[in-house]
Amino acid sequence: MLRIIEVLESRGFRYNPEPPERLFVSGPFYYKGRELHIHIHITYFGREEQREKLLFRDYLRRHPEEARRYYELKKLWSKEAADGSEYTELKTRYIMEVLEKARKEEGNKR
Repeated sequence: MLRIIEVLESRGFRYNPEPPERLFVSGPFYYKGRELHIHIHITYFGREEQREKLLFRDYLRRHPEEARRYYELKKLWSKEAADGSEYTELKTRYIMEVLEKARKEEGNKR
């Protein structure tokens, strides 16, 4: 894991050791001539956080209308949120709602 951090830091990313259950770095990413600021989350295999991220991702893949809604809400929140913590709170609340739908859908399959 330390090697990944070294490589990313050498490319301008900043490592944040919190939370300890995942690797989180943020930094510049160049796309079509524009510099963007991105976040990279690397979770540990088999942990609850990894399972939830995959459940969320898979639900959005199965429900493109929900994925579109998430995209539109993120754009809105980034403009209207007073700060990063408000943006995170809004996004987290939405993600928890989607995870609840995904769990119910998964439960119905069994």
